[in-house]
Amino acid sequence: MNIWIDRTLWAQAKTLYLRAHPGHEVALVEWVDDVIVAYLDHRRAALISAPTGDEGQIVKITLTPATKQRVIDTVEDHSLRGRAISRSAVISAALRRAVADAGGSTVPAFQGRLPRGRRPQP
Repeated sequence: MNIWIDRTLWAQAKTLYLRAHPGHEVALVEWVDDVIVAYLDHRRAALISAPTGDEGQIVKITLTPATKQRVIDTVEDHSLRGRAISRSAVISAALRRAVADAGGSTVPAFQGRLPRGRRPQP
């Protein structure tokens, strides 16, 4: 799934991922999936706002079918309430919540490239 996300938010999310998994035993997309599931589990029917930010980028992420369906269901639920949001907005809201819980603007933006996938465990 391709999403539109604020560059700073995505860089901060990478920092949180590296803090949680310094050995890359979990791939970034798996961590993102877990963050989304945790967010949707505790959202309590709150309305999600559209993503904000000065500069964005398109990011390709892979979600499990169950998580992808929950994101789609959330978008549909908002639309039934008269609030149009995108899948990107749902995912951005989950990542924004994770960043806020970890210190908000004090979380540094990751400035490098991450290796692809998991690293093998010894």
